[in-house]
Amino acid sequence: VDAAAGIVFQLRRGEDELASAVFGKRGRIYNSRYVRRESSEPVYLYRGALTGLVDRSVDDWRDKRILSIEADSVGRVDVQRGGESYTLVKDGERWRFGTGVAADSAAVRRMLEQYEGLETSSFATDAQADSADFEPPDRRVTMLGAGGDTLVALVFDSTASAFWTQKTLGGYLYRLLQWKVNQMIPADSTLRP
Repeated sequence: VDAAAGIVFQLRRGEDELASAVFGKRGRIYNSRYVRRESSEPVYLYRGALTGLVDRSVDDWRDKRILSIEADSVGRVDVQRGGESYTLVKDGERWRFGTGVAADSAAVRRMLEQYEGLETSSFATDAQADSADFEPPDRRVTMLGAGGDTLVALVFDSTASAFWTQKTLGGYLYRLLQWKVNQMIPADSTLRP
């Protein structure tokens, strides 16, 4: 439980340090770990919830929610997928393509449900963010509300097994798995009756 090999765990409120402890190896008792105050020598066997929390990485502590849009609040969806694009427009309770052709409303609903409580699997490192290329994006989706207000606009850059996504206004770079993005931005053929 020395500061070099242990995990220093600090609780802070603003600039004030409330507590600081050094957690060492796990104990033999379930959910236990050796711990000492950073400023003192005695070591204790601690049992409790903090034993698992100290192993978390910075990303584990971050809020992974990208956005949350209620499907019923969407009135229009503009999609660009590679060189193809399509628009979906809500017509009462039914959905139509921008061309006026009827869409499979249940399939559109399944697509929109992907945006309710959308969470990332991880965040980009600085090196990954530097290599992401959104000019032009591999995929793009823009959702408008019933009044024409923009609810969300996302751009996507593909990698071997995932996509980096970002809100078009900038900000964090989120990682989404390929299968998830394919459900969020399906080919228009899957949305036809």
